[in-house]
Amino acid sequence: MPGFQKKVFFGVGLLLSITVIVGIFLPFYENYQLQQYPKVNLTSKDQNPSEFQEITSQDTKEFNKERDNDSHLLRVGLGAITAGRESLYYYKELLDHLEDQLGMEVKIHQTRTHSEMNELIRHGNIDIAFICSYSYIQLQDSHGVPLLVVPEINGTTTYRSVILARKELNIDAFNQLENKTFAFTDPLSNAGKLYPAYLLKQQGQSPQDFFEHSYFTYSHNNSVDSVIEGVVDAAAVDSLVYDYLYTKDPARFENVEIIHTSPAFEISPVVASPKLKTSLKEDIKNFFLELHETSNGQYILEQLGIEQFEPAQDSSYDSIRDMAEVVGYDK
Repeated sequence: MPGFQKKVFFGVGLLLSITVIVGIFLPFYENYQLQQYPKVNLTSKDQNPSEFQEITSQDTKEFNKERDNDSHLLRVGLGAITAGRESLYYYKELLDHLEDQLGMEVKIHQTRTHSEMNELIRHGNIDIAFICSYSYIQLQDSHGVPLLVVPEINGTTTYRSVILARKELNIDAFNQLENKTFAFTDPLSNAGKLYPAYLLKQQGQSPQDFFEHSYFTYSHNNSVDSVIEGVVDAAAVDSLVYDYLYTKDPARFENVEIIHTSPAFEISPVVASPKLKTSLKEDIKNFFLELHETSNGQYILEQLGIEQFEPAQDSSYDSIRDMAEVVGYDK
């Protein structure tokens, strides 16, 4: 296994908050329950802290009423990927600082899936959101969602998809997973769905034809756990999530190995609703870009292991867009 820097361990805290949330903040490893692709829930659900409100796209009427009654409210969305309580604690510190700087109340909302979050952003029910890179492609190409910033960690703004497999399989390549069981994360996850689907497409295969069974776990954590516990033979996960979990407890991975690593992809971004006022959007963008210039901002970033936020560029996501064109966009 490669060595890991302390900064990586803490730095993925924010990114893990961007990226899956079925069974958020829970004890992850109990009572696995699998349903055949495309649905699976591998965890039981615990109560969310009061600061974080879990929502669905059915809540839009109440959101609109809330917005009409309070123009000083900023609603921040967490995409469906998470590592749990610890990362959200640091994440909340960041948004508390944003609240102070803007002089607005900040409400943090979560969804169970990437698709639900995308719908809320499209309709202006969420003002800004931390979402995965494939979700961004979907939003940008269909609704022109403004791209704000990306975090830089250890001098880079990229991540990879890694394919994990149980060592007992004695395989060392993705194409050897035929007739095995496989865990995806979310239909709109790049690392956890689009990239492995692209690999299959290159082989002239589909998940239904290639794997014995395939499942959605709706969490990179859950996908990792499903391989460790032998629920599935293999899974595709975000490299940052893998690095975080491996560094936290290497012994859990003694029966798991990486059999494939993707090229680098641009990291998950912060985006704005198309309906957000331009002046407020610029204030929020500047907040992130200037965060590393203040002592308080430096402290928050240090807790997250982030050097700074950088301006995001749509062209940086072209490699993901190209794969989606080949595979076909999920909804």
